[in-house]
Amino acid sequence: MKNILLFSIVILMFSSMQESKAQSFQMLLPVSSPDTVLGKPEDGELTSSSEVKNIAGSPVSYKIACAPISMTEGHLYSICDCENCYMPQEGFFQTPGNCVLQPNATTGNAIHMYLYPNNVAGTTLININFLNAANQSDKVSYLAVFIVGGLDVNETLAGDLLEADVIPNPVVENVMIKNIPSVGAGSLNLNIFNEKGSLVINKKVLSTNNEILVDVRDLISGTYYFAFIINGKAVKAGSFVVSK
Repeated sequence: MKNILLFSIVILMFSSMQESKAQSFQMLLPVSSPDTVLGKPEDGELTSSSEVKNIAGSPVSYKIACAPISMTEGHLYSICDCENCYMPQEGFFQTPGNCVLQPNATTGNAIHMYLYPNNVAGTTLININFLNAANQSDKVSYLAVFIVGGLDVNETLAGDLLEADVIPNPVVENVMIKNIPSVGAGSLNLNIFNEKGSLVINKKVLSTNNEILVDVRDLISGTYYFAFIINGKAVKAGSFVVSK
């Protein structure tokens, strides 16, 4: 339980990912991002529910894009929209965009993300995006964090589970990530993902002094998510924006 609480604190570094430039949508639920859901490996399913309001003056067709940021092997997820509950997935998935919201209407109790642990302990992070079908830059997003059976984090790392500082943010060329985990006898890797959950940087961290400089000149503008992995377990995560 201690490790679950520590990781929940760490994951709060994912500041709200609701897009400030959204023209058509307002995120009503979850109230804040991330939405952290705790469960056990033997649970049949875990649920993250969301509700979005149309704040435009006309009807809006929307799609839901689900981008796994970190997926525990063996976990599957599915999404339900206004029409369907889709087949379980393990990678990026986007609904066809047949749902329509009238002005000032909400999605109500229709939108659910289900995680199927399949008797596997671990942590899965999925970015959920509500997109205007006619203009996919018009969107709101949130992060769903499913913690199944707690985290197998070595107690010696407990004191290192602090929020990572990202300087500068937004970034153009190089980003400095501070307050990162001590490696000890383990193997530390830095994984960076784009908004669709695709791995764009996989870097082995040799000597840190609790900070690392990352060259992001090859990355296009957008939001990126990072996770530090020790012996196969995510122990710290965060995000930054590339602006060019």
